[in-house]
Amino acid sequence: MNQIHPSLQSMAFPIDQLVHLDNNPRKGDVKAIAASYEEFGQVKPIVAKKNEDGTATIVAGNHQVMAAKQLGWDKIAVVFIDGDDKRAIAYALADNRTMELGHTDDDMLQKLLTEVSQDFGDLWTGVGWDEFEMAAMDERATIKELDQITNSDYVAPVLVIPQTP
Repeated sequence: MNQIHPSLQSMAFPIDQLVHLDNNPRKGDVKAIAASYEEFGQVKPIVAKKNEDGTATIVAGNHQVMAAKQLGWDKIAVVFIDGDDKRAIAYALADNRTMELGHTDDDMLQKLLTEVSQDFGDLWTGVGWDEFEMAAMDERATIKELDQITNSDYVAPVLVIPQTP
């Protein structure tokens, strides 16, 4: 159970007793979650609702469970909520939506990534911050600086004249 943070180990629940939420509209990146789990282990619990048959339906954390299974874990930390199936679905939808309503400050993200990138290069690639993504952040920062200088949102197109053979 060393993959689960010590403060969560009392919440450990057998993965084979967890059932995925039917018709879950959220599509997560299991590979990225697995990369994070490999580096840090589980430091926050998933959320589930107990069923009468002894299983539990995953309400928040379906992709975390998939990643844990992929890594060969047999247990994962779970917080159980009360309520009927409709309440569980409402929580799942609210949990997904509140995450979507947030945003990332690209300048702050780029600064923090630069500070730790040397120590966690493989992790960043595993969660999708590869050279292309970093270059895209640089490009967005450049456009933002130009916008501030020109006080305009307009970016002139670049004219490329095709070379004829």
